[in-house]
Amino acid sequence: MDRLKRAIRSVAGVRWRRVTGWLAASLLGIATVIATQAENDADFLCESTADSATIIRYTGKAKRVILPERHHGQPVVKLAGFGACPEVESIVISASVTDIECDFTGCVNLTQLSVHPANARFSDRDGVLFNQTQTELVRYPVGRPGHYTVPSAVTIIGNGAFSGCPQLTGVTLGGAVARVGYSAFAKCPQLGEILLPNSVANVGNCAFSGCANLTNAVLSSGLTNLGICLFTGCARLTQVTLPEGVPFIGMAMFDRCYALSQVRLPNSVTLIEGNAFTSCGNLSRITLSSNLQTIGKAAFANCVSLTNIVIGKKVSLIEDLAFANCPHLERVYFEGNAPGFGTNAVFKASNRATLYYHPHAQGWEPAFANRPTAEWPVETAK
Repeated sequence: MDRLKRAIRSVAGVRWRRVTGWLAASLLGIATVIATQAENDADFLCESTADSATIIRYTGKAKRVILPERHHGQPVVKLAGFGACPEVESIVISASVTDIECDFTGCVNLTQLSVHPANARFSDRDGVLFNQTQTELVRYPVGRPGHYTVPSAVTIIGNGAFSGCPQLTGVTLGGAVARVGYSAFAKCPQLGEILLPNSVANVGNCAFSGCANLTNAVLSSGLTNLGICLFTGCARLTQVTLPEGVPFIGMAMFDRCYALSQVRLPNSVTLIEGNAFTSCGNLSRITLSSNLQTIGKAAFANCVSLTNIVIGKKVSLIEDLAFANCPHLERVYFEGNAPGFGTNAVFKASNRATLYYHPHAQGWEPAFANRPTAEWPVETAK
């Protein structure tokens, strides 16, 4: 009997050691997973309402982050912010999230975005975030390098979809894309060229602003709606193609495009909005539309290399400061009657400018907006 008891204790001890060994290994494995993956409520700062929660920041250090479906019992429905998280390489969008407002620009090593299969709003493809039907590209992982070709079924590039991607060098847009959202490609410092297919009708505010190395841009002939500040701060932009069909030049569209030296506006353009070409320091030649009617406030202010310009016969209004501080502007040729103007500050600090008009044009006096005028033969302006 004693021998039997000792045998039982021996077997039990072996089994207990096995159990404790398995438990220790499991705990170690769990600890390792936690080090690379997070879905703990404590890693997320949230704002809650009576029936939902919004993530405003991630505070953890994991490489792979799974968004929680609940925070303190409330369903997480919105991702409004994420914060600066250089450790994060992959993010999984939970089934409960229906709204994403952040652009993940602080996650400079993020290369993968994926979606829980039960999510009814979003989906993923090759690590890129789309809507459920994959007709809208919602977010591109900001840390992914190189060139990307947008799938052919995509019709919308979402707001901020590629914003702040430091290693994105190029994008090919398919012929189905109809809308490019606001800030869609803003602050992509390695993006060198953008070609909008003729299917694009709408481009949102600041779509390409702050792309420091963008040198060439070709716009769509199907454009009907342009946001403001499209290329603001694209300091190396040297060439832009504006096809027939572009209806107007939006506010601050080329503001501070210092390298831009020549522009030809298609005859479809009837309006140049305020600050459209402000501080384009190398702009020395611009051909305006024959159908242009209005030149907005400070449209060509601080264009210090501009020496002459021909203004078409349909222009009826030139707003304040339109050609202010253009110190080398000497000859402004008007093909029509004297237009209206805001104040005498149209040519402020452009002290060399003389305005020339046709002999049979009406409304001209010896001075226009504090600058001298004179008659000119048509051949002079050619």
